[in-house]
Amino acid sequence: MITDEQLNTLAITCGIVTFSLIVVYHAIFSTAKKLN
Repeated sequence: MITDEQLNTLAITCGIVTFSLIVVYHAIFSTAKKLN
């Protein structure tokens, strides 16, 4: 069984990972735009 604490940790981790991916994607995209 998954406890509420594990579920919260999982949700927070997913949120951080998703946010990080978006930030990295935007950074790469804007850098690529400047180069062209």
